[in-house]
Amino acid sequence: MGIGHTGYAGIPGDVPIAKAFAGVQTGPAQTADDYMSRLGRLPLLTEPGERFLYNTPSLVMGVLVSRASGMPLDQFLEARIFKPLGMVDTGFWVPGHKRPRLATVYQRGPKPGTLVRSEGRPLSEPPVFPSGSGGLVSTVDDYLKFARMMLHNGQVDGVRLLSRKSVELMTQDYLTGLPYKQFFIRDTFFHDAGFGFGLQVQTKRVGLGPSVGAYWWAGATGVSWIADPAEDLIYLRMIQKLNGSGNFGDEFQTAVYQAIID
Repeated sequence: MGIGHTGYAGIPGDVPIAKAFAGVQTGPAQTADDYMSRLGRLPLLTEPGERFLYNTPSLVMGVLVSRASGMPLDQFLEARIFKPLGMVDTGFWVPGHKRPRLATVYQRGPKPGTLVRSEGRPLSEPPVFPSGSGGLVSTVDDYLKFARMMLHNGQVDGVRLLSRKSVELMTQDYLTGLPYKQFFIRDTFFHDAGFGFGLQVQTKRVGLGPSVGAYWWAGATGVSWIADPAEDLIYLRMIQKLNGSGNFGDEFQTAVYQAIID
């Protein structure tokens, strides 16, 4: 099974805000302490609780998890999630003997309809600052184990990782007001959905899309996963194309839901 990028989170699309945060974005040699020090010098963007900010809270959460657990984030994820679930090919880097299996990430080429290789973050060694907002590589088999655990309320193959109540808490919509929904990459992103604890949550079914209560996330390399409890369904897409999959992703998702016949 090939190893693919699971996608990266990004900074908000609001231009002034994006500029404000550009100076503190993580770099290849930046440590967690460096990041927190630079972030802490910025003023508040809004009053607490007034707006929703994407990506930065996940980075900070990763630092908090590391400090609370007393181990680097990558080691915490390995010990508490990947190893218990048997996710043997998931991590922030790829050892040499696995690198021939690493999928190539593409981006649009200079001519319409062409693709060229995208040179992303080197994966030959662990990052200095493992990010809580993205950067993992994985396989379909590994990702399926995680998705099954979520769909089955925190337990899969005899291993319980989360309580049922924890999963319920994670998969609720907390963006209950319009100002929250507008503060994102684009104003329509959460038009028919909300946001839980790191998961987008479907609040209105659109066409043959996910059921109300389904939850998922999509990465910048075209990766997407959905857990749909109403249909007892898991959907995985690991396209390796920077900045999304275009219409193909929507068409593939529609085909999956069209195939449900019971």
